[in-house]
Formats: sequence, C-alpha cells, structure tokens
Amino acid sequence: MIKSLSLCLLLLALSSCATKDSNPNFYPNEYYKKTSQDKLQRDVVECKDLANHHVPKGSKWKDVGGTAVESTALGTAAGALGGAIVGNTGRGVGVGAATGALYGIYNGMKNSAKEDPNWQKFVEQCLADKGYKIYGWS
Repeated sequence: MIKSLSLCLLLLALSSCATKDSNPNFYPNEYYKKTSQDKLQRDVVECKDLANHHVPKGSKWKDVGGTAVESTALGTAAGALGGAIVGNTGRGVGVGAATGALYGIYNGMKNSAKEDPNWQKFVEQCLADKGYKIYGWS
C-alpha cells in the first residue's frame, strides 16, 4: 500500500514536468492584422530570446527543494501524530516523511513551471515596441 502510494505520487510529480511553453495572446490591432504568421513567430522568438538573456532567473530547483523540505517536515509531524494514535509511531513517521517529500516535490515542480512575471513583462514590452498589443498569456 505504502509503496503504491509513493509510486503514484512520484509519477504525478514527474508528469508535471511536461508543461508547454507559454505564449502571448495578441490583440488584433492594425499592425497584427497586416503581419504574416512567419514574421509574428520570428518576433516572438526574438523577444523571448532577449528576455532569456536580460531577465535574471533564480534557480527553480532551489524552490522545488524548499517546498519538498517543508512538506517532508509537515508529513513527518502528521505521520508521527497518526502513528501515535494507532500505536506505531515509527512507521507513521516514515510514511509521513515519504509522502510529504513526494508531495513537496510535486508541488514545487508544478509551481516552478510557471513563467516569471518579469520575463513575461519583458517579452510584452519587446513586442509592444514592435507594434503588437498583448492581452494575456496562454
């Protein structure tokens, strides 16, 4: 039972890594309407490359690790409490720690897949300088 739960949580965490790259949504102003899709794609790639070069990024793995550590501590405490109630504190601590760690890794990876708002604003400004209007991201 415990191994099955751990395996399921691990697979869920790994599946969260497969996220798509977000893209700007364009308002159909006059400039957008007269621009070819090829030029639009080149402009988006150019602005994303500039953002990658100029916007400092922190380590996403640091965030994932911090979330995993916090969840492991909470899982350990909850496991100890549950184990004490049913009479097997040691096993409760082990199960709680493992479950908390896997859940923390999953949440950390899921949250690290989100784009940095500063990076998005940089891309938006770059595209605005070219004549596009952005109304959001998808």
